[in-house]
Amino acid sequence: MTTSILPEKVTTLYPPTVVTTISGRYAVYSGGGNGGWFAVDENFTMQDAMDRWEKLQMKKEEPKDLGSAWKWEVPNSKGNGTYNVEFNKGGWNCSCVGFSFRRDCKHVQQIKKTI
Repeated sequence: MTTSILPEKVTTLYPPTVVTTISGRYAVYSGGGNGGWFAVDENFTMQDAMDRWEKLQMKKEEPKDLGSAWKWEVPNSKGNGTYNVEFNKGGWNCSCVGFSFRRDCKHVQQIKKTI
């Protein structure tokens, strides 16, 4: 385990935790950014860790210049119907069942490849 000096702000995807191990007490920040294990003293609290945490914002995938084309009809795999694919307010949507479970599907991926 590598430790370093705890900065004033730690930007990571997940909230921190404070743990005590045999080798000492640590503030742990995970999920990318400048996280890691930071040695802290016994007076360092969970609130102290939260006060230094800044949530890492994931980049949303923006389409290339779509002009006015924000909705598409994509044929289903059987060829006897279509699904509606939309890009609206920075997010994708598809009318297929798979998208409702995974928040992604081959129909959205197909459109992304063409734009």
